[in-house]
Amino acid sequence: MAVLLLREGTDYKIPTNVDYSNKLLWWATDRCASRYCHKIFYDAGTMFTYNDSVGQFNHGYLCPDGAEDFTIVCSTRHPAARLLSHYFLVFHDRQDYKTFTWSKGKFLEFSEFFEIHMELDKWDDLSVGFELASPISFYYDACKEKSNWFRNPNYLLRAEYLKEDFIEIQKGLPHLSFNIDNIRSFSNSDKQKNIFSSKERFGKKPLMKYYNEDMLRYMSENKFWKMDYILHNWNWKPESIY
Repeated sequence: MAVLLLREGTDYKIPTNVDYSNKLLWWATDRCASRYCHKIFYDAGTMFTYNDSVGQFNHGYLCPDGAEDFTIVCSTRHPAARLLSHYFLVFHDRQDYKTFTWSKGKFLEFSEFFEIHMELDKWDDLSVGFELASPISFYYDACKEKSNWFRNPNYLLRAEYLKEDFIEIQKGLPHLSFNIDNIRSFSNSDKQKNIFSSKERFGKKPLMKYYNEDMLRYMSENKFWKMDYILHNWNWKPESIY
């Protein structure tokens, strides 16, 4: 049974996702199906606390004091697919390139967006006029700096293999009731058929319409992104077609 923490409680304002009742810590990485995963967690009986909302979630990474023995779950996605998802967020969904106050109002093709992200040391949000995507390894490093303790997650929650990974999480947290049969992974186009997907709303094409093999190999060896491949054991070639 989830415990609701009082809004004035010191445990309430934690910039990450902690479920004290189920001893669960979730790093809900952006562009990794986090909204979909949150619904799965919530329906299973979790209650995350952060900032000023109970039962919601955020994308923060932290190892809060008192949670040293909690189960840690980290949402992830193939770096190339995650970067493409961020491109659609910035240029099609939120249209940050138009709405940010410092925006130059310039639409970029994905090839230009990709090159900027291969040279992250040359750019920041202000200079490019939209929000840059951060490698997950950057979040790990920031978490280590902010926290009094750190350890790698017990489970990865890969967007491409959500059903398989939730099955493993269920084994480790048997008191939660995941509806495994209804969980859909992103390794095929099934999840892309709903009206809220980038494919339906913005005409998003298959991943290999944006990348070529050289780009994929280059990203996997890039000094900013290669650690993501190592941390979460990704091949240079994405498993998902979107």
